[in-house]
Amino acid sequence: IAKVRLRAGAAGIRFVAVHSEPTRRLVRVISPGSSVLPDGKWHVLRVHGRVREEADYFNIGLFGAGASDADFDDVRLAEYKPQNRQMSAHASKELTKALDAIHRLHINARDNKRWPEMAERARHDAAGARTTADLAPAITALLGDLNEHHALLFTPEDQNASTSDQSTDNYPRPSVTLIEGGVGYVTLPAFNLSREADVVPAKSYIRTVRKGLETLDAKPLCGWIVDVRGNSGGTTHVMASAVAGLARFDIKDWPDQYDDYLKNTPIYSWLATETQHDLKQGNKPVAVLIDGQTGSAGEDTALRFVGRPPTRSFGSPSAGFTSANERVELADGYVLLIPSIYMHDRNGNPTKDRVMPEEQTDDPMTAAKRWLSSQCK
Repeated sequence: IAKVRLRAGAAGIRFVAVHSEPTRRLVRVISPGSSVLPDGKWHVLRVHGRVREEADYFNIGLFGAGASDADFDDVRLAEYKPQNRQMSAHASKELTKALDAIHRLHINARDNKRWPEMAERARHDAAGARTTADLAPAITALLGDLNEHHALLFTPEDQNASTSDQSTDNYPRPSVTLIEGGVGYVTLPAFNLSREADVVPAKSYIRTVRKGLETLDAKPLCGWIVDVRGNSGGTTHVMASAVAGLARFDIKDWPDQYDDYLKNTPIYSWLATETQHDLKQGNKPVAVLIDGQTGSAGEDTALRFVGRPPTRSFGSPSAGFTSANERVELADGYVLLIPSIYMHDRNGNPTKDRVMPEEQTDDPMTAAKRWLSSQCK
């Protein structure tokens, strides 16, 4: 519970419960930004999530959706109690849809013997719900109970923030440069292909990297560094296609269930036409740099190199979002992101938590250069 005062824009409160060592987000909830009027008056907001005993700390704060002018104060924790009234037909329909999707898709729900009990508890938590927003406490608590921190209930504000942050001019650009020692250095920032407007920038992302690789491929090289530090995720196939010539695989032949995205999602269909990118020096040694901000599709891209000879990874353990989410749309702009499979390396070995670098170091760039130099002698 917190008070929010809004003078312009849209704002609300966020609540996250986190387990440390390794870091896992147990529950994450956000209030609808539309619930506060920009009238300069204080409003009381509530968000809900079941906090399990393994939570080590809470992160509670104010969020703004777009340009906003807001304050918040008087933060408190309190026990959630379902409303004592009948659930609306609309809410009941959306809750059933959400529960069916979670049970069918979630990697920790499909064969879970406690599922009937968990689903019943979710229905109890949703008692009295009238709208999809009213279902958020029950759904977020259930996702937390399933203990897979990549799962999310996206609010309309999440959706708006995600897309508004991705204006074409704001896309981080990948780069390919030649650094000392005859090393090709590739930076791969996060990129999310989620709407039609992202297609042109996605193609530009791939072409930028491939053209840079081709330019360096004509020069004498010792090896390559692929840097996915700070890459928080997005769409694996965009980033993986860009460096397919170094990872030495065809994205259409990668042994996982992502192939359904290429076939069945219109904005992804063009990726299926991307050809294998052959480089004369694509078999040279590759050093992969990762850190604690490498997450989701960033981790998946790093995993494309695991098992590729000769390759070695450097840095610190990744963020641990190593599952692939399926998107399920609910009413009123809410979206479920449900982890349906674990990511795996090119040999089919699943990664159920963080990607661990083969050499942990606070200076991965220096360590990578040293290793590459030893490979070129």
